[in-house]
Amino acid sequence: NGDQDPDNGDQDPQPPAGEQRGSAGTYDIASSGQDAGEVGPGATVFQGEEDITFVDSGGTTIAPTEFERTAGANEGETLSMPIPTDQPTGSYEATGSGFSDTSITVSTPRIQNLEITNRNDDDVAGGAVNIEDSTELTLDVQYNFQQAEPLDVTIEDANGLEVTDSVLQQSGPFMPDDGTLSLDFLEDELDNEEYTITVEGDEDLDFGEASQSTTLDVTSGDEVAIDVQEDQVTRGEDVTFEIDQSGEGNTHLVTVESDDIEGDAADVFRNVGDTIATASDNAGAYALVEIDDGVGVGSIDTSPLDETDVTVDVYDADTVDSNNDGEGVTASDLTAVDPGTNSADDDDFEVTEGSVTLDNPMGTYVVGSETTVNGTTSSGVDDVALYARSEGDYEFLTTIDVDGDDTFEEEDIVLSDTDDVGSDILSLPGTYRLAVVDATDEALGPDADDNNPFNLDQTQNTSAISQAVGEQYSLRVTETSLTVDYVSIINGQVAEDDTLSINGTAPGKNEVSVSFYGPRGTYDSQSVSVDTDGTFDEDNIDVGGNLGALASGVSTEISQGNVVMTVLSNGRDDTTGDGDFGNFQTYDPSYDDSTNWALDLNERSLTQQQLINVVSSETVDDTGSDDISEVFQFRYTDGTVSVDSVTSPGADEPFLVSSNSTMTVSGTTNKQPDDNSITVEIIDGPSSSDLSIESTDMWGTDGQWSVEVDTAGAEPGNYTVEASVDGNTDVRSFQVTDEQFEEPTEPEPTDTATEPEPEPEPEPTTEEPTDTTEEPVETTAAGTDEPAEETTTATGPGFTAVLALVALVAAALLAVRRRD
Repeated sequence: NGDQDPDNGDQDPQPPAGEQRGSAGTYDIASSGQDAGEVGPGATVFQGEEDITFVDSGGTTIAPTEFERTAGANEGETLSMPIPTDQPTGSYEATGSGFSDTSITVSTPRIQNLEITNRNDDDVAGGAVNIEDSTELTLDVQYNFQQAEPLDVTIEDANGLEVTDSVLQQSGPFMPDDGTLSLDFLEDELDNEEYTITVEGDEDLDFGEASQSTTLDVTSGDEVAIDVQEDQVTRGEDVTFEIDQSGEGNTHLVTVESDDIEGDAADVFRNVGDTIATASDNAGAYALVEIDDGVGVGSIDTSPLDETDVTVDVYDADTVDSNNDGEGVTASDLTAVDPGTNSADDDDFEVTEGSVTLDNPMGTYVVGSETTVNGTTSSGVDDVALYARSEGDYEFLTTIDVDGDDTFEEEDIVLSDTDDVGSDILSLPGTYRLAVVDATDEALGPDADDNNPFNLDQTQNTSAISQAVGEQYSLRVTETSLTVDYVSIINGQVAEDDTLSINGTAPGKNEVSVSFYGPRGTYDSQSVSVDTDGTFDEDNIDVGGNLGALASGVSTEISQGNVVMTVLSNGRDDTTGDGDFGNFQTYDPSYDDSTNWALDLNERSLTQQQLINVVSSETVDDTGSDDISEVFQFRYTDGTVSVDSVTSPGADEPFLVSSNSTMTVSGTTNKQPDDNSITVEIIDGPSSSDLSIESTDMWGTDGQWSVEVDTAGAEPGNYTVEASVDGNTDVRSFQVTDEQFEEPTEPEPTDTATEPEPEPEPEPTTEEPTDTTEEPVETTAAGTDEPAEETTTATGPGFTAVLALVALVAAALLAVRRRD
């Protein structure tokens, strides 16, 4: 370094020529802090400087406050002395008269570069270094305030004791003229500890970027060492190792013996971190790792390793790389060493078997249903494969990525559909074995001819599945089913201007079909979609007209009268009947088969019973059909509402209420509660205008409704009440009396002695024959009374038999309901 005297180790104390800071300046950094001299035009001064005298080109002194910022957002701002540490940077001019050539620049003092380098020019600042005979450590600094004040270097040991003069060949403060400083360490004086090196201005400039620190961790005379960062890992995880106690830039061979490797040795060492070369042969796996910042970092993929204690060996720096620079080293150079022999150091870690656990599906699966496949894995498992087995080998279904939190999940997957999975093995009911395994496990034997993400064999024998990391489970696959939980048939009827609501379950299906069979043989149908959870819920189903006007003007509107409705699922095979609707007597090529079938049915002038028989023969009663249906019947008629009762508590006569009480008006309707509201109004009587108008939209499938009206202040006399809903009305007369009725009271319970119950006599062991006839299911909503009119329902394959009841029930529905 031209600024140093290697003979005496002292820095030149005299500033170089021209360092007077400006054209008329006399500044001397060797005298800074006392009477440093003058700063003239063209000079650069720094934030935080003190004791500066400004002069113009003629030597006239200028007060700091005469200088103003010449441009920018801070234009016009003046200087002060000391210069503030946050003074806006840039050019300044003296504004007073009589000055000439007064431009100066304010800048930020900075340590621009701080490095500790070895003989290879490797920067080891902030790292560790192993001191050797020719390490040649130097402290290299670049800074920008060399004309303002000297640079101070301070070195402290691990205990905070300053050791600068004992570990550096030169002593400061330092005053290079170009802002570049290079100082040599006395390596023999460095102990095995961490040193802190701080460089900054010697006086004022010791803040912000003008003060920088770094560390140096010295390891002298120690052998190279290797440390695997984990004591135990799951097979498939990556594990990091570190090499230290070696000189910066040194290269070291690292090996793993073949006895610890089960898979491909070429995959053991990952080409990451400070690894500069890898190789493998029958003896083991090899990597060449370079020391960088005092440590060499490498990584091992444990997937090819055996489940055992694995030893990692490191060798001296010149074992395979005589130049110790990594240049020209070949794979044969690495494999020339016998792994585990004559190594400088080693470290062990344990490789354990991973795990894969399935959380869903568990227990049962419905054919055709969407499900979620999810579970957890141990660390190191990146993908899982799903297999299923009935008899014989396991068949491949799918693979799923494992997320960073060691969980996997695939939603909305149909395990029985080859559009979603690789086999249709789960498309038939039965009991199966389901296996979830690590998709990269070598026991699965990749097959490049198979078309799946990991080229896995499409079939796996039980031995391969058992050897792979994973678990096996029992899974029962069941047929799809159909349950209709609710149909909004009100009082056995559906009003002509209303729509139906329906809900239920059909797991494994995408849709169910709702069909209507009119009293004059008209057929109409509508599809209702099934959600992914197997439920369906439709609020606006028209009775008739869903198919619109078919070809030749054929109408699908349903006329009033007794109507049969079916809800149909086409079963596990997803085919209606046997899939063949037979020969159509009427056919339109613009329609699909199901619409042509509807057209044909409506063109054949069938009676209702004939229509039912024909549809049944092509669906639930077809040969080999697994279709499922539920059957309902109702009367399709005009909307109605009736007032059946007007009473007060305690009244013993119908349609007699007490004033200053509460009367209950109740009745029956066939209107849908979700879409309608019944309004009750007292339209005639002495105090009719004083009585409130009430309404309700709460009634069940029995159609029975009620409201309460406060009769306080009502004058005695005859009154008329009207109930109305959607244009339908009914009126009834009732009488208000000033007689106050006594409300019946329930008797209080009395304590009675409890007699012991006699021992039951033995029942005869002969079993009575049971009636296997299925009872009609009533669609009365929970919490309502029995329906006033019965709604016949049938469930299961084959609905023609139950429809023999239709004629009998229809007669009852046609009867006129008369008031008492």
